[in-house]
Amino acid sequence: MSQLTHADILLVGTGVMGIGIAQVAILHAHRVFLYDKNQQATQKAYLKVIDYLHHLGSIGQMTSAEIKQFAENLIVVEELGALKGAVALVIEAVS
Repeated sequence: MSQLTHADILLVGTGVMGIGIAQVAILHAHRVFLYDKNQQATQKAYLKVIDYLHHLGSIGQMTSAEIKQFAENLIVVEELGALKGAVALVIEAVS
């Protein structure tokens, strides 16, 4: 089994599980595209992950530069069609 390194990941579903997956993935240098059919949920998930990064910074676990770098790897998408064939992994976290 090959290791997935610095991959582009499409995460479909932005509930509690999706947010957790996004946090772990970006902290391991993957670029994560967030998608949910409910765009408000997608935006809320994006903000929760960004808040988590800032929390890590506030307790000395991450520098401002690292927060910025990780935040750049979290991208909200509104349509799945634009990513067809462009990601290495699709994770469905829909309940």
